[in-house]
Amino acid sequence: MEVFYFEPKELLPAVILDKASSTFQIVGTSCPMEPFEFFDPILNWFDNYCKDPLDETILELKFNYFNTSSSKFLLKILYKLEDINEMGHDVKIKWYYSEEDEDMLEEAEEFEEIINIDFDLIPVDDEFIDTETDQFHEIINSNRY
Repeated sequence: MEVFYFEPKELLPAVILDKASSTFQIVGTSCPMEPFEFFDPILNWFDNYCKDPLDETILELKFNYFNTSSSKFLLKILYKLEDINEMGHDVKIKWYYSEEDEDMLEEAEEFEEIINIDFDLIPVDDEFIDTETDQFHEIINSNRY
């Protein structure tokens, strides 16, 4: 299965979807001007992944902000993962949020109430979520993207 990689841009998050390395991440700010255009390839990737998922799938979400349209598409992604979970595969969401950002924590908790998947809500330092930091680029480079 092909790796899906999207380099972060202004108002668009980094996306890494790599079945071979079990890396599934969306990181940064998500406010696409054309949400269908941005999220359709991601949803298509997950449609293909759902046909032959790994025994364990961990989606890591590290948002500093996302808008309403992103929220709707994120819910679609989570529903696809819920389907995988219902097929008997282990699925978990690791949702990292700034320990200063109560709104993002509340967003994560709302998704957790809707979706029947295990969520780990993980408070972190603000810089961990910033796609412009050296730490983020080290993560990207270590995963050969």
